[in-house]
Amino acid sequence: MRSGTHRRGPPPVKPSTSTAHMDARIVLVIEDHEDERIILRSILEHFGYEVVLARSAADAAGLIGDRAPDLVILDLDLADADGIAADDLRRGIGRAVPVIAISTDDPDASRVREFGCDRFYSKPYLPRNLVREVDTLIGRGRPPNA
Repeated sequence: MRSGTHRRGPPPVKPSTSTAHMDARIVLVIEDHEDERIILRSILEHFGYEVVLARSAADAAGLIGDRAPDLVILDLDLADADGIAADDLRRGIGRAVPVIAISTDDPDASRVREFGCDRFYSKPYLPRNLVREVDTLIGRGRPPNA
């Protein structure tokens, strides 16, 4: 091979950017603001989760039949969240799954309990704290420095 020429052949295989590994846990994010959905997906995929996005409770109900999530992140500020509860989501999923509520408001504990959520985070939240909570609820705990 002459100097300055490149070897011909197939291009090198790039590592997959997909997190849809067999062992990836699925997180269903129900959030009506697109920027928040994108941020949550980016954070969770970075830590190895497969993410399914829904912009409303109605969209989530349609997605649940396709892919059963291991955890749900639910925006309590959804326009159609009135009347939806974590227990309704669990019934639709067909098994008990943890539900983390997020909201711009800081609801009292009774509202979070009323929705049947396991945890609550007020926006803005620290991504590492949310991921640590997801890890804990799914059973994939990380060291505190992660």
